[in-house]
Amino acid sequence: FFFQAEDGIRDIGVTGVQTCALPISDHPQTIGKFERLAHEAARRKEWSEAAALFDRCARGTRRHAASILSVLTPDQQAAFMSWNFRAKLHHYLSLGLLQPQSPEITVLSAGWLANGKSLGQEATAQRSVLSRLSGDPKDAEKTVQLQSVRQRLAMLSQVTPQPAQASDYQDLIKKLRSDERQLVHAIGSQLVGLSQDEPWVEIENVRSSLSPGTILVDIARIMVFTFGPREDKQLIPARYAAWIVPASGEGEITIVDLGSAAEIDEEVMEYRKAIALARKGFAKRG
Repeated sequence: FFFQAEDGIRDIGVTGVQTCALPISDHPQTIGKFERLAHEAARRKEWSEAAALFDRCARGTRRHAASILSVLTPDQQAAFMSWNFRAKLHHYLSLGLLQPQSPEITVLSAGWLANGKSLGQEATAQRSVLSRLSGDPKDAEKTVQLQSVRQRLAMLSQVTPQPAQASDYQDLIKKLRSDERQLVHAIGSQLVGLSQDEPWVEIENVRSSLSPGTILVDIARIMVFTFGPREDKQLIPARYAAWIVPASGEGEITIVDLGSAAEIDEEVMEYRKAIALARKGFAKRG
């Protein structure tokens, strides 16, 4: 498994003369190739290589999603998030949970979690802003154009071009991306998130925004993927884990395995029942 060059990768599913170069882009199918390479690296216990590949996948998916989510309906957004990011995010975060002793993987996985959680909220916010801008005569025309460009990008993301059409396909994608950037910068100055060329939020920027002496505790419920041999059962029962992110210069990011999700969920449920009973008791006593 190896990279041909910066402009292509080899598909691990074929060998010899069948092997072909695939263009590197944010297309979901291209990202899928990198994910397969990442899984193979993890199975070989080449953890740093797997983490670098997963990081590329997460960033590519984030860029792709930033362009198309705001023009999808809520149901389409939910389907996209479920299939294109959340399910994969469990695999990415599993690597962090399985390799908490690696500072490199710990930092990368903190970024995957932070960006994964923010994606859905950002898409809703952008759709709301675009809807509001479309009613402003000053921005209405450019907003409609931006929505049209993103709809075309969304449709093209589901298309796999024939080899003879690959060059034209890439040229069209580049043109639409360029049009999108120009339109976003033209109308997005009032919302910082709308006008960012790179939507990924670096975890170090998150740390820099924290006040001295404060810590971000980011908790996730993870379906843990073990990256074992293909014939082995690779999913184990879900667990909760916490990423402890201190302010810049105040220590390293760490991962804490909080334990079985089923047991924690049960304890939380019992706690909520106890709180509800206590409130009823207070209400009766006035």
